Amino acid sequence: MTTLSMDFKTKVADLYMGNRTKLEKLDPTTMESFATETLEIINKEKKKSDALHDLEILEYNMRLLKNYSASLKQYAPETDEYDFTLNDCKNLINSTKKWLTLEGQI
Repeated sequence: MTTLSMDFKTKVADLYMGNRTKLEKLDPTTMESFATETLEIINKEKKKSDALHDLEILEYNMRLLKNYSASLKQYAPETDEYDFTLNDCKNLINSTKKWLTLEGQI
C-alpha cells in the first residue's frame, strides 16, 4: 500500500495551521483560498505519487470546499441554503483536520 509523502502532508498541514483560526471560524474567503492552494499542492503530488486514491479523495473534498465556500458568499445568512452550505463546509474542514491529526501533522 502506498502512502502520501511526508512532504505533501507537511505542506497541507502548514497551510492548514497558517489559516486555522479563520478556517475553524468558517470564513468563506479563507476556505476557498485554502481549497485552491491545496488543489495546487495535490496536482503537484499527483505527478510523483502512487497514492492516487488518497489524492483523489482529498481532491474531491477540496473541490467541494472550494465550491461551497464560493456559494456561501452568494447566500444570505440565516437562510436554509446558507445554513446547509455552511454545515457542509464545517464537515469538510473537520474531516481535513481529523486526517491531519491522524497523520500526526497537527
